[in-house]
Amino acid sequence: FENTDTEDLKSLVVRYGIDELKGKLNERLESHKKTPVNIAVTGMSGSGKSSLINRMRGFKPKDRKMSIYAKVGVTETTTDRRSYEFPDNKLIKIWDLPGAETERFPINKYAKVMKFEEYDAFVILTKDRFYQTDVKVAKAVKETNKPFFFARTKTDSTMEEAAADESEMFNPKETEDLIKQNCLERLDDKNQDVFLLAKTNSITIKAGARTETVEFPDNDRLKEQIINSLESIQRTALIFNMTCASKKLIEMKVEELSRRINWLACASAAGGAIPIPGMSALIEIPLLVGEAMFQRKQLQIDDDDMKRNAAKVDVEGKVTFIANVKGKLRGSALVFFTSAASLSGIIVSQVVATEAVESSIKIIPVIGQVLGSVAGAAIAGSMSYHTLHKMLDAHREIAETSLDVIIEEAKMNFN
Repeated sequence: FENTDTEDLKSLVVRYGIDELKGKLNERLESHKKTPVNIAVTGMSGSGKSSLINRMRGFKPKDRKMSIYAKVGVTETTTDRRSYEFPDNKLIKIWDLPGAETERFPINKYAKVMKFEEYDAFVILTKDRFYQTDVKVAKAVKETNKPFFFARTKTDSTMEEAAADESEMFNPKETEDLIKQNCLERLDDKNQDVFLLAKTNSITIKAGARTETVEFPDNDRLKEQIINSLESIQRTALIFNMTCASKKLIEMKVEELSRRINWLACASAAGGAIPIPGMSALIEIPLLVGEAMFQRKQLQIDDDDMKRNAAKVDVEGKVTFIANVKGKLRGSALVFFTSAASLSGIIVSQVVATEAVESSIKIIPVIGQVLGSVAGAAIAGSMSYHTLHKMLDAHREIAETSLDVIIEEAKMNFN
């Protein structure tokens, strides 16, 4: 949606006319659901491929009975390449590739047998340091001109071992630097970025008499970099299927959701509308409600997500999560902090309030220039535009606040 501009929308009107415009706009809005993305994960036996594949799709060990959960084992469980789809989109897949340089998969045939040309990005894993085999795999990937990433798993276990060995002398940053140094020994590029991964985003460990909290931001940074390595609609498709585990991922989702608003506002103006008594324009409320529900699902603040978050952090007999989130919200965020059942009424009230800014059509050229000649359509589109942005701003604040409260309550419960 980064190419959402006046000329692009005008061309749709010229080509299809107002009557067919809404259908074409909806096709654009839904195109991410029909776009395949394939990510390959390769590494030697025991490097943690299955665990990474599960975490990237938002699965936890409690989900291991699901058919699309990647089997985790202490021995090599991958004998052939196998794909694991994302739960909400079967076209987005992570591929588990067996290790290279074996009797069955010699390195000189590995790229061809594993069908490197089919993947959009690669992750090369190790559980300790990278070896010559990994370098050869990286060289084969480079020949495809596809992005690739080196990642080192089980960093949490290494930190725990270092803390136990070094006691009061334990320094997380020094240990991290040493891990990266060991990883880079056999790589040609000593400035190569290496992602240090762990089972969780943070751990609390004993280092002698003190307690140390060690965080693993690379868990989310790897996801962010894979997303950014993709182009156009593939990037959108992957973002919309990632879970929001960090504020950066929330920001990336909000950016994509924001790009949809010009299209949605034009679709609202061009489509069949439901009159609201006392208003001079026709606004398609179901479209706004549908996008509000989509925003909430993407940012993991819909009714089911909020219940799961509460169950995850609330201490038995003490319901605090919802109350704590609500207590930190102000303005529109507090207004939109509501259940799905109440959402339609909230949106109608916000649209009514927005009618006072009909003159804003002059500062939204993408709507005014494209649909300004259609009676009432430009005003309706402008009002939808403002309401959608207000909703997104509110939902972003709710998502970020929810994440803050989850972290705060988790720390309090641990202590």
